[in-house]
Amino acid sequence: MEALFVLFIIAFAAVLILGLFLSAGARKQIDTYAKVPYEHVTDVVHDHFGSVWWRAVDGPGDMNFRARGFGLSSIGSAKPVLSVKVTALDNGNVSVAAWMSSWSQRMGIVGCCDRVYFKRRTLIQKIEAL
Repeated sequence: MEALFVLFIIAFAAVLILGLFLSAGARKQIDTYAKVPYEHVTDVVHDHFGSVWWRAVDGPGDMNFRARGFGLSSIGSAKPVLSVKVTALDNGNVSVAAWMSSWSQRMGIVGCCDRVYFKRRTLIQKIEAL
């Protein structure tokens, strides 16, 4: 019985630490550049968020998407908004900035931080691969 309790405490601590790590990562803005046309980058962004789990909303970016469904610490929390700003530069490159523009948190853990962290990470990887 004591071993089960110890395993429960270890699992709880691991989830708490993971939640804090993912929350810190989800709050950061990521900037990248691509040597492709502006329209191609916006198409990639729309295709990346074109699922049932993310819906387009109004916000501070050129494109803003709110998470749907469940994620870490998401029950009873307002779902976060992931904003993307795409800017055409004078040299023909395209600048892309992605950040979480709206969120709620409980005990320092952002609701759906895991979904924001991994969705933004894969978006940046797709853009950098262009």
